[in-house]
Amino acid sequence: MSKLIVKLADCPEEIEQAFRLRYQVFVEEENIAHMRNDTGIEQDEYDEYCEHLIVRDEEKDLVVGVYRMLPGHRVKEKGIYTCTEFDLTGFREQLPRALEIGRTCVHPDYRESKTMLLLWNGMLGYFGRDEFTYLMGCASVRADDPSELNALYSYFCQKSYTIDRYQIAPLPSHRVENLHYVGEVDEKTAFGKLPPMIKGYLRLGSEIVREPAYDPIFNTYDFCMILTKDQMSPKYQRHFIDSKL
Repeated sequence: MSKLIVKLADCPEEIEQAFRLRYQVFVEEENIAHMRNDTGIEQDEYDEYCEHLIVRDEEKDLVVGVYRMLPGHRVKEKGIYTCTEFDLTGFREQLPRALEIGRTCVHPDYRESKTMLLLWNGMLGYFGRDEFTYLMGCASVRADDPSELNALYSYFCQKSYTIDRYQIAPLPSHRVENLHYVGEVDEKTAFGKLPPMIKGYLRLGSEIVREPAYDPIFNTYDFCMILTKDQMSPKYQRHFIDSKL
């Protein structure tokens, strides 16, 4: 059995491995032609400000899981990645105390629960630092049929997961056309279709900005998730103590 550990990447070699894993998962597996390059690295302008949480296979000296974490206070003027899809003007005062998460991926040979659990625990341990009050990020879904997205949107509204508290909305360039409430949906069926990442955020106690944004880079619909630390489900708060990074 592989020996897996979770840690913050602390050398150029580990960070490069994280970028290469992201390329493998987000570019090659998803077959996104316009993101292909000769370097085999998936990287953007925000990475230099981020902490890169990784799961390593110690025996193979291999990065097998990645979570990108961006403390909001590091990009006060630039803004976080979510700002490229959503208008966060109403969240400006809270942004310095926010931790943005994203670019989560796992090597195809390690997609068992242990790898994701290590990433999850490590992320919660980092979020447990006193400097953070809010956890946020874009949770992506794929919906080839508009009716699937409308059903998901309706489910979130039906369950009162959505908020307008900060007046966050998609940028005009990322608005979803013909998004609408379709009426009551079967909750068990709708929940079953959710990506595991969104299920996890909801179990933590996350809320969802009402309207999703369209991400043309990855061809996904992104829901902006926000979790306030003091509203987190109590059973998960122990991770702040157990998994400090």
